[in-house]
Amino acid sequence: MIALLSGMCSPTFSQTFKEGKISYAVSVVEGDNIEAVDPKQKASLPTTSDVYYKGKRSRSEMKSSEGTTIEITDYAAGKTTVLIDSKGKKMSREIIFSDMNSDKREVREIKATGEMKMIAGYNCERKILHCYIESADRFMEYEVWVTNQLMLPVTPELSFDGIKGFALEYDVVKDGINLHMKATKVESVPVSDSKFTIPAGYSPMAPPAPVDIPVGEIKILEPVK
Repeated sequence: MIALLSGMCSPTFSQTFKEGKISYAVSVVEGDNIEAVDPKQKASLPTTSDVYYKGKRSRSEMKSSEGTTIEITDYAAGKTTVLIDSKGKKMSREIIFSDMNSDKREVREIKATGEMKMIAGYNCERKILHCYIESADRFMEYEVWVTNQLMLPVTPELSFDGIKGFALEYDVVKDGINLHMKATKVESVPVSDSKFTIPAGYSPMAPPAPVDIPVGEIKILEPVK
């Protein structure tokens, strides 16, 4: 689940990107898990996502025909607040980074392919990660594209030991569905502090039930020796 960034940008811009907005195209990964996604559910999934950054905070917004999902992350506090506004109901859930890390995803091997491509104006390298997923008790392979031209914080779900850089294209599991995220635009623009304020009117919801990790384009591997 990582990022793809392509495109040559000046070192000055990459170093001074303190706040701004990254837009992503979102699609369902066509793979083994696609049969489990109801056609109506698939049609209601978001096709775009906007992520705002400022200092050690970020806010992602995903809108669909079913409503809006917002994730406000405070990296200094180590937590994310998920806000769901769907069909007249407003619900919230808090995710603590340390709880996410309790499910170990151990990187056993990193292969730098040397393949490069441009995404959203940034130069990115394709890397292959061989990981052991503790909850699934199996080895998996992830394809990731990363850039070292953006100095931005990374959430635990996009963080792998030994990988330095920022992800602009990656797969991520949301509510049991494997989604592919690809950056389409990076903007260095002012971001209001109000973007990171937790609004009132949301009712706490119970933690989601555990789900099997969908395979999608993630390949099951034998242990790397």
